[in-house]
Amino acid sequence: MEKPLLETRNLTVHVQSPKRTTTLIDDINISLLRGSIAAVVGESGSGKTTLACALTKLFLPFSGYEVGGNVMFGDSDLVHMNETDLQHIRGKKIQYIFQEPAQALNPIVRIKTQYRNAAVHAGSVDYAQKSEKIRDDLRRVGIEHPDAVLESYPHELSVGTLQRILIALALSSGPELIIADEPTSSVDASL
Repeated sequence: MEKPLLETRNLTVHVQSPKRTTTLIDDINISLLRGSIAAVVGESGSGKTTLACALTKLFLPFSGYEVGGNVMFGDSDLVHMNETDLQHIRGKKIQYIFQEPAQALNPIVRIKTQYRNAAVHAGSVDYAQKSEKIRDDLRRVGIEHPDAVLESYPHELSVGTLQRILIALALSSGPELIIADEPTSSVDASL
């Protein structure tokens, strides 16, 4: 039997407040094989985004969130991994596409700088080849004028275009796993 690419075992998420502990996710078990697609369906506020973030402990420090159980990615348990080691996995082996693209990008930095920095960090391009590779990535997701988009600041672009940029970035490094949180809900019908 094929070993899962990602497997959760009794995954839990609790959030601490000064007065109490609240359980947000309780005893989730998921098994994803390489090449498979899975969807989590639920009402707004049901914990889908919390689950996506819990897979790689993508919570702000001191936020009060505590992840328990196990998230096995190959032979690595992401729940018990330190932040430095997790950063090597996030963005290289596991990519995220967030549902709020305007919040995922720095509003005062041009798209080209943000995309290049992220692509170089993920190892999808080296410094010498990055400009043409980035334009190709953007064309693949339906951005017809990548040079104009790359020169723009996030506030100058539609939310749909920003979402396409995040999708291109997630695909660019050829990650083993993409975690997408409503990745197409804000994509423009056409550019």
